[in-house]
Amino acid sequence: KTKEIKINLRASKNEEVGITGSSYISDKIIIGEITTIIQNELKKNNITVILDNDSEKVDLTLTLSSTSDDGNTHGISTFVYATNSNVAPLAVKLHNGLSSIYGTNPKKLIYTNTSGNNIDEVDPKKTNNGILIRLGYRDNMQDAKWLVENKDKIALKIAEIIIKNYNK
Repeated sequence: KTKEIKINLRASKNEEVGITGSSYISDKIIIGEITTIIQNELKKNNITVILDNDSEKVDLTLTLSSTSDDGNTHGISTFVYATNSNVAPLAVKLHNGLSSIYGTNPKKLIYTNTSGNNIDEVDPKKTNNGILIRLGYRDNMQDAKWLVENKDKIALKIAEIIIKNYNK
């Protein structure tokens, strides 16, 4: 019998709207739609998906969001705890896969650690096998449009990489 793979999928519930004219409604809507597609694809491949439940032991906790800054900053960022060998290689694959869709720079793969460079979504004391992907800046026209126009492609790429990673 193959091991059951269990993934905690967390989508940002932020209701802040994107840049005017971009049709980026909010993380709650856009990231929610991406998360639903990922969930459906994973379930088709016999991967158990739980939504936003940090109390269960899981193989992966994947948090998706967008972010905002000054309107000029753009790019995707993937965060993973540096010493978490369970998911650090997967974070690299996810980051590279999304970078192939995003195209131009900047794209950052950020390894966090205990020396202050850490965030709850990947902190092993707070999150089980966490990876955080910030899918661009909702206050940047290029990123907001990219997210809206490519949400299916983004979701399917994330699902495909997770499925390949766990269905070996």
